[in-house]
Amino acid sequence: MSIELFSQTTLALICGALIMLFLATAGQLRSARKALANSRATLVEIERKSYFNDLVIDSANDGLVVQSLDGLVLWANPTYFALHGRSPKEIIGRNPLSYCMPIDEMPSAEEIAAFRYEPENPNYGGLHLRRNQRGDGSLFWNQMSVSFRTAPDGTQHAIVVCRDVTEQVENEEKLRKTTAQLTFSATHDALTSIPNRKSLVTAATQELCRAAHLGTRVGLLQIDVDFFKEINEVNGHLAGDATLVHISQTLKRLARSGDHIARVGGDEFILLRPDVQGLPEIQEAGEEIARALEAPFEWNNLQLMCKVSIGVALSQAGAREPEELIQHSDFALSEVKRTGRGRVAAYDEALHLHHLHIAKRGVELSEAVFDGGLSFLHQPVIKWDTQQVLGFETLVRWDHPTDGVLRPSEFLPLAASLGLQGNIDIAAMEAGLALKMRLSAAGFRNKIVSFNASAEGLLHPDYAPKLQALVARNAIEPEHVTVEVLEATMFNDKMAMPRQADIITELRRNGFLIVLDDFGVGPVGLAHLAELNLSGVKIDQSLASKVLVDKASSRIVATVVELCADLGLDVIANGAETPEIAQELARLGCHILQGHSVERPMTAEDAIRWVHQFYLSRPSAVTRQHDDTLPQAL
Repeated sequence: MSIELFSQTTLALICGALIMLFLATAGQLRSARKALANSRATLVEIERKSYFNDLVIDSANDGLVVQSLDGLVLWANPTYFALHGRSPKEIIGRNPLSYCMPIDEMPSAEEIAAFRYEPENPNYGGLHLRRNQRGDGSLFWNQMSVSFRTAPDGTQHAIVVCRDVTEQVENEEKLRKTTAQLTFSATHDALTSIPNRKSLVTAATQELCRAAHLGTRVGLLQIDVDFFKEINEVNGHLAGDATLVHISQTLKRLARSGDHIARVGGDEFILLRPDVQGLPEIQEAGEEIARALEAPFEWNNLQLMCKVSIGVALSQAGAREPEELIQHSDFALSEVKRTGRGRVAAYDEALHLHHLHIAKRGVELSEAVFDGGLSFLHQPVIKWDTQQVLGFETLVRWDHPTDGVLRPSEFLPLAASLGLQGNIDIAAMEAGLALKMRLSAAGFRNKIVSFNASAEGLLHPDYAPKLQALVARNAIEPEHVTVEVLEATMFNDKMAMPRQADIITELRRNGFLIVLDDFGVGPVGLAHLAELNLSGVKIDQSLASKVLVDKASSRIVATVVELCADLGLDVIANGAETPEIAQELARLGCHILQGHSVERPMTAEDAIRWVHQFYLSRPSAVTRQHDDTLPQAL
């Protein structure tokens, strides 16, 4: 029994052990299966990541390269090889400095061997732009970014991302050049390539601020070409352009370091000179420029010459704004032009006092124009051979509060410079038409009134409409109204002349008479008769008054009379100051006269009385006072 019991016990133990072994093996199998499953999942994830990594690397538009710290390429993606136009064999194991640099920028073998990345150097941050060369020799712009990574074994590598930005760089360069060209065009003169007024004002402001800080002075020379219009008319506009270029080149040659030159107008230049000691220094510079420009220069097989007028000014102590300095030099230049041109004038104390006087007079004139301070006189015009009163010309005067009555020559140039000439012309028109109505009311309905219209007046937007409105409102016949346009001013502005001609044509179409005033003393004279729709011409006083003492003047008058007769134009002579001159003008064929031998200018009231007295004192003329047979123009 004991043996049987032992056998059963042993068997039970063995079975139990087998069962436990089975259970342990089963657990291990389950763990093994689980570990295997996890390994398979990890492998799948690794394969998945590897796929996507390869996909990104192979499809990336940027070149990727891994380098050792001494610059040798350890690995690169296909885009990097394509970017450089080289095969992996040509790149792997080499420093890019040995194959990607342009020939003229290629470092030496020693420099390449000495190259080493410094991971701690902050200069490697950001983007770097380098010009590279492909395997075929073509150049491109390579934008690179560098970062550093450390491998598990502690080895450091440089990771470089490369991108071809050639198109972007070229577009940026085009934009930069375009911007530079636009900036240059905005600040420089297109013809001479020197700075323009805008650039000059900026430079002057900077120099004045610097001078105010240092206690120095700035000098300014304003240079104007004398008779530039004649250069264009005689030799053509290309010759005029060549003259302007020649002047700019001369100024460049004479300018000292620190000077600024500019073309500030059609034929006007400025030289700005800092750190000058006084007016004599800047005036001497002006004399040097004037002498240099007097020398002839050759252009297109022609010898061209030009003379200049120069106004110079010196900045005031502490001045910071350029306007006053430019104004002073401009006033000095105007003084040169007023007194004959071709010299240098400085804005000194005497000219400063004169400037103050002119400025004061300008204010007074403006007040006179707008506050009724102007008066108008009327000078008779007669037909000498028949002793017939044809009408009156309206003349402006300024009743100055302290200087008395001023003649037009004493204030009209100032009015033109202040832009007041058009307003004065309109006021003269109104005064002339007022006289016309008074003459008609007194029984002299056929008398003609005339008044001057400058270029500014004729182009004034209110001039022609107001003239036509006043004539229509007061039932004045347009053929009894003469507008006298000045030859000397009208033909100075070639750009404005077509507009003036259109206005004259419109006035003639509406029945008004148009006379070309101051005729015979302009540079082109007779040529103007074919350019305008005229009723007649008025010979200038300086010409008509000399017919007894100057044979040339007499011949000119006779020629004008003959030509105008052929063209069907009336001729009026202003300058019959004595009966003898009047007789000679009549002998030359000019019978319509104006001047002191007829009568001096008078008020409107005196004009009415004068007409009455004129006919009463000449019985033979009484029957003609209501004669409606009139010349075309007065």
